[in-house]
Amino acid sequence: MNTLKCRKCGKPLCFDTNMSVYVCENCHIPRLRSLPENKRPLTSKKDEAHDRKTSLSQVFKSLQYGLFLKADKLCDEVLKQDPDNAQAYIGKLLAECQCRNLASLAVCEPSFGESANYKQALRCADPQVRTELKGCLQAALDLQSVKMGDTPPAEEKTASKYVRQVKQQSGPPEASASLKQRLSGFLRHRCAKYYIGAVLAALAIPSGMLVGSPLSHDRDYRAAKQYMHAGSYEQAIEAFSSLRDYKDSSSLVDQCRYQYGRALQEAKHFGKAKTQFDSIAGFADSAQRSLECQKSIEKLYQHALVLLQKQAWQPAKKILDETGDYLDSQELAVKCGSGMLLEKIGKMPAGHVFTLGEYVEKDREKPQPIAWRILRNDPQEMLAVSLCGIEYLAYSDSAEGQNWRYSALRRWLNGEFLQEAFSAAERGCLADSHIITPANPQFKTPGCVTWDKVFLLSIDEAERYFSDDSDRVCQATEYTNRLSDWQYADNTNWWWLRSPGRNPLCASVVTQEGTVDSLSYQETANRGMVRPAIKLKRFAAKPAAAVKTDKAAKTVAAVKPGKAAEPAAAVKPGKAAEPA
Repeated sequence: MNTLKCRKCGKPLCFDTNMSVYVCENCHIPRLRSLPENKRPLTSKKDEAHDRKTSLSQVFKSLQYGLFLKADKLCDEVLKQDPDNAQAYIGKLLAECQCRNLASLAVCEPSFGESANYKQALRCADPQVRTELKGCLQAALDLQSVKMGDTPPAEEKTASKYVRQVKQQSGPPEASASLKQRLSGFLRHRCAKYYIGAVLAALAIPSGMLVGSPLSHDRDYRAAKQYMHAGSYEQAIEAFSSLRDYKDSSSLVDQCRYQYGRALQEAKHFGKAKTQFDSIAGFADSAQRSLECQKSIEKLYQHALVLLQKQAWQPAKKILDETGDYLDSQELAVKCGSGMLLEKIGKMPAGHVFTLGEYVEKDREKPQPIAWRILRNDPQEMLAVSLCGIEYLAYSDSAEGQNWRYSALRRWLNGEFLQEAFSAAERGCLADSHIITPANPQFKTPGCVTWDKVFLLSIDEAERYFSDDSDRVCQATEYTNRLSDWQYADNTNWWWLRSPGRNPLCASVVTQEGTVDSLSYQETANRGMVRPAIKLKRFAAKPAAAVKTDKAAKTVAAVKPGKAAEPAAAVKPGKAAEPA
């Protein structure tokens, strides 16, 4: 084993058991220092605030397009993170009243003042927004009083006078514009900003359009019919659904679903088509068309199974995507995705680098792709290790120490990291490996045996698969370098191995210079770079002899008794033999 030396003076380092660190004998500078016990949060407050801001922008965009159901669901997601978010309660109130913006509440039934969402919005909102909400409710009450024939307030009489003057103005356009400015100025300075009811009444707009339903219903209905005639059935279905019982919206939803199902069926998207027909089973011939789609899905599924046996991953996945959730189609589609990835990666020799998965660094908004270096690629196995240290963590969370089987790093790698860093198809590429961790070669500290999808390298693997010390040096990312207690100029650092150290309280490491240290550092007192390792699956290829046998059997079955088989040259290229 190579002797560890001080980077400053070059003298040997000795291990201080009291401090659990290496100390230079000459300048007495510790190699590592103990780390604070506080743990970092999984997500920063900055990230959460950005997510809420993005969700709220989607809420009001959905309201603008009349997608009230979608806006309500988005508000629920925001309130799960921030139960006192006033904007989310306002969004739910607008979706409940089917209004596109806050001003539209002024022409709704004033009963929204009893809504739980309205009360929660008043409780959580700042004073300015609270004033606007109360103004909308007052305007709705004023509009109701106008309909009932009550005497309007003096401000409304004055506003109505200005409106009548605008309607009766026959002079030049400049005079009309002047009256409009005087009207808007009056409303602004007399605090009559929300008295929309009287103004609309003075403009002789039918009260039936104002009271009992939002003003936007008729416009939304016309927009939904335009979507329908243009063949945009998804938008039409959502728009008509938001209108509920307005005119014949309910029946038009069924008609749109039927037309959409027919279009999907003609495009051979049978899974999606069946979903539409099943939702309107009693409409026209939807039940019959659903059965037709079911039969087509069964044929596609059987064809996909044949392609899977031939390891034709891409066409098989395309077919399985069309079958929807039929039997295990979704699981097989994930397998196809894994097969396409393995087919690409499996051809790379040792030493090459590929990307698989993405890791969300806690101080970044976007996940960063994980680069892997292939250490071994042969018919037996394909082993890869991350190119850089992706995290900076302690090996164990127990003061008594833990071997690899019970370590905190193993739980994190095969739990949180595995689920967050890899998609379902990417997880399907990882082999469930039988990991043997030998005893420490110098101190004979016992090892263990585990089954893992993600693991750390052992002492033997770190020495076998790297050419020299410089090849083992771990390059830290910008993120992990900031977390490190010792930041080196070349952005390198030491990293954990899964092998035990000199006692159960310690684990082996690869030093910052790239040497394998079996004496090791204390598991809980120090944090180090984490370089995950993975083994990729191998799909057994179909034997060539079996392929020839299958072709021969099909040829014999296709030949009629007493008739000689045609030569192979007579078969047209690209045309498959008919099944027996």
